[in-house]
Amino acid sequence: MAYTTIEEYNTYLVENQINVNIIDFVKEVNKLEFKIDISFIDEFIELVSKNECCIHHNMLQKYGILTLKEGTHHIKRIFEQYEFKENEDYLLAKVGEQLSSGTKYKNEYYLHPRAFKICLMRALKTKKYAKYYLLLEECIKYYNDYQLELNKKYIIKLKSKIIKKDAELIIKDDKINELIKKTDELLKANKEILKSNKSMEESLNKANYKLDETTNIKNQRFLILVIELENKIFDFIF
Repeated sequence: MAYTTIEEYNTYLVENQINVNIIDFVKEVNKLEFKIDISFIDEFIELVSKNECCIHHNMLQKYGILTLKEGTHHIKRIFEQYEFKENEDYLLAKVGEQLSSGTKYKNEYYLHPRAFKICLMRALKTKKYAKYYLLLEECIKYYNDYQLELNKKYIIKLKSKIIKKDAELIIKDDKINELIKKTDELLKANKEILKSNKSMEESLNKANYKLDETTNIKNQRFLILVIELENKIFDFIF
């Protein structure tokens, strides 16, 4: 283990960018400093997770708050002591039990998680739950510090990635701009080539035209010579 105090534990979590939930955080902090019995925590968290009167009064006995030897009379005294309100802090249900002598009704109470927690914190028989809530209070502070530092670390890392991405985009933009520049140069060169080809074509057409004219003149002269020669031959004969 790379830490021995809560502060070192927080530093370890932040430096390694480890995200833990509050329950695991509480368990680890308890191991480091408080060292109280919280073996009940997982069941307890599930037990008090609902916002309704759902915890049967038998749980008070299971958690060592009271015994039910006196029936539910003791529970009623606790409710009065803590000024719990019916239908708000607890519900009362009359449950019928069929006996040979007839139906016997008994009271069953269902506590709201808030009322159940108050019973635990004020328990006279054990201080375990009071210490547990002191542990939670301490953990809330340290967990908040840890989350803030973890978020800062994450933001710094995120900013670093953004800066890196921006730099990569700038490089890509430069390459794109260079490519566009080269493309423009090629297009310009292509236009020059087309212009040159057109000029060459015009020159070739002129040359062909002159050649045709020269050929025509030669042909005419040749024809004249042929005619003159024929005339001379005709005169010689006759």
